[in-house]
Amino acid sequence: MPKILAPPAIRVVTKRFLAAAAQAAPKADAAPLAIQTEKLSNGLTVSTLDTGCPVATVSLTARAGSRYETADNLGITHSLRALAGKRTKNTTEVTITRHIEQIGGSLACSTSRDTITYTVQCLRDKVDVGLRYVAETALEGVFWPWEIKDNTWRLTHDRALLAHDSSAQLVEALHRAAYRNTGLANSLYCPQYSIGKHTQDQLRDYVAKNVTLNRSALTATGCDHSAVVEFANRLSSGDAAATDAASAYGGGEVREDTGPKYSYVAVAGKGAGLEDSKGVLALALLQRVLGVGSRVPHGAGSGSHLGAVAAAAAGDAPVHVAALNMNYIGSGLFGFSCAVDATKAEPVVTAVIKEMRKLSTIVNEGSLNRAKTALKVDLLTAAAGGEGATCYMAASALSSGTVASAADLSAAIDAITVAEVTSAGKAALESKASIAVVGNTRAVPYLDKI
Repeated sequence: MPKILAPPAIRVVTKRFLAAAAQAAPKADAAPLAIQTEKLSNGLTVSTLDTGCPVATVSLTARAGSRYETADNLGITHSLRALAGKRTKNTTEVTITRHIEQIGGSLACSTSRDTITYTVQCLRDKVDVGLRYVAETALEGVFWPWEIKDNTWRLTHDRALLAHDSSAQLVEALHRAAYRNTGLANSLYCPQYSIGKHTQDQLRDYVAKNVTLNRSALTATGCDHSAVVEFANRLSSGDAAATDAASAYGGGEVREDTGPKYSYVAVAGKGAGLEDSKGVLALALLQRVLGVGSRVPHGAGSGSHLGAVAAAAAGDAPVHVAALNMNYIGSGLFGFSCAVDATKAEPVVTAVIKEMRKLSTIVNEGSLNRAKTALKVDLLTAAAGGEGATCYMAASALSSGTVASAADLSAAIDAITVAEVTSAGKAALESKASIAVVGNTRAVPYLDKI
């Protein structure tokens, strides 16, 4: 904390805290924490990391994201997200709220295109309460009609936020362009025409088919593995009736004219699916070689490779560009996104695409080693504990059935070669391209021109 901003009392406390922390710092050769993973007889995968932290995080993640929606229930995962914490078969909303607050905890629900995740954070010695309510909320929702009606404002509110978030609109448009009418093209947001239209039967049916134990992972940090397994063995659900149909990458173009001043552009090709661990790591390294924006507060990101190219093409106009790498079960996207003053959109997009085709000169031992360091920090920070760790463990468990330790993850990153990164990048860039444009679309060249 800068001295000019820190009151004297805070400075004193900070110094005392840091001094105590230094004295109690663990030795550098301390044994790494082990991730324990096992598949139970009821079909549920359990993965835990006991960090010794006084705060425990438990998550139940199911392969029930928006990609599994159909034309008849589009947006239903958004409705489930809004209804998290409502009445279950055994517990009222008031009781859930009171018990979560009594343990100083929090209950949250998040969705992606692959998964839906229910998470509780609480003190370590109250993890039994957290486990109970994360499982009840995920598996035993009742969805009374008046609850559905009373929560429509949440969906409307989320759509209102989306309307003012050009970056989120760009991601939605890119998936529609890349995956056309297949599952991964489905939005994370409920269509306006479906708000308030999902019925109790539809919600129960979706949960019964998709949020089942053989399609789920229970992940936890800051708690004992045996306690989580003991609880998980008592859970039960029906057998999954959902089918994991492949979401084929098609490529294409989506343009949404929403304003005259700026252009938001994303260009991508077919990336790596989560089950291809080496391909995912190779493209993640290439992403960091090209640049993911500034790693310094208030930086413009011009220090990254693509950032420098875009800045030169934009001149004095504001511009931000970053490589993107999105991975899903069975597919992925790799490319770049940029936000630029509309008057400079065409030269910036053209320059960045031209530069990305020079992979053989961009990727070398020096740039790859820097990228490896950055990727290790990013992945190992996420996997160190808390919600980031439970998300990492769930993604690994649901895609491959195993969860790599920090040491194994670091070793896998170190083993990636320049040739493998270049090959993975060329495969993505040589696939049929997808382009999404939001904002001023007239300033951006069409797909067949670039």
